[in-house]
Amino acid sequence: MVRYFAFGYKVKYQWIFDRANELYMVPWNDTTDARANVMFDYFVTVVGQAGLMSYVRPIALKDEDCVGYCLASTDPSDGLPSRARDAEKIEKLRQIVG
Repeated sequence: MVRYFAFGYKVKYQWIFDRANELYMVPWNDTTDARANVMFDYFVTVVGQAGLMSYVRPIALKDEDCVGYCLASTDPSDGLPSRARDAEKIEKLRQIVG
């Protein structure tokens, strides 16, 4: 069994929904698809505004109700570098997730 590691910040789904609600992004109904669309829209909005769109990826975590906003990953399928070396990008991501 291969284990992959990632560098980033783990955020709860509810945290994302609370922040998205502040930007008037709400799911149109209570389906999984609607909630996933809101989470993705929020991710694109805040990461795009910070100028990190090509550097940060949302990665599913084993923890229930959590997602990782990651700058680096040892999994080659994520399309991320294996190490996070840019302190400016790390700081911008930290500011996004509070």
